[in-house]
Amino acid sequence: DSEIARYSVATAVLNDITALLVLGVILNLPGYLSFESIGISVLNTGWKLLALVALILGFNWGLQKLIARGVNLHRWSEKLVEVVGTEALFGILIVFVLSFGSASEALGFHFVIGAFFGALLIDQKFFLASRFNELDHTLRAITDGFLGPVFFATLGLEFKATSVKSADFVAVVLAISIASKMISGWVGGRIIGLDNVKSFGVGIILNGRGVMELVIASIAYKRGFITQGLFSALIIMGVATTIMTPLMFRRWVLPRLPKKDQSLQG
Repeated sequence: DSEIARYSVATAVLNDITALLVLGVILNLPGYLSFESIGISVLNTGWKLLALVALILGFNWGLQKLIARGVNLHRWSEKLVEVVGTEALFGILIVFVLSFGSASEALGFHFVIGAFFGALLIDQKFFLASRFNELDHTLRAITDGFLGPVFFATLGLEFKATSVKSADFVAVVLAISIASKMISGWVGGRIIGLDNVKSFGVGIILNGRGVMELVIASIAYKRGFITQGLFSALIIMGVATTIMTPLMFRRWVLPRLPKKDQSLQG
């Protein structure tokens, strides 16, 4: 409910969408790279990407049409709860998201791309407020308490400190990553009329976008696009920027915000 939060989240989502689409194109590149093979691959990937986008936008268009005609989707979800129960409703939502992941995989993209877009289609207005909060709490509990730790444990097993041959290289990766996100966040905030403090706050928050970077780095490593050394350096970068973000925000931004914004950010 604050300007820093709204602009940071919106920017992060758009960045993740762009990164996932670029990743989809890269995953479809041929093993032997030439201008002709790359051109054919991009064209082939292009129509698949259009098919995926058409599926997502078409589904969203259908939902919006139902809402425009006065259909209360939350009533449908409540009737579904009466028939199958709350736990089953949560399972249905997961299957809904995974179905988009399966469609993405079938088109040659990574599973996570379709799952990400499928989750974007789930809107709060499809449920009663209390039901949505309950579903959100359940999903967060599973993610934060189980899936998140498993993901980071997997990264830890794949991380090899000995593969990082140069501390200078890691320092450069960190410097470029931090500077590029913080400066672009600050510039973007100033362009839309935010003051220096809030613009700097947006830049700091965007610096903490480490999880999606780690997901993409993991996919790239498993597909053989990057080496063990680069992958390990990216893990260091993702973990470091994630840890430093709240510390920097509380130290340099939060005390300089108006009191009402401090309470929202707190």
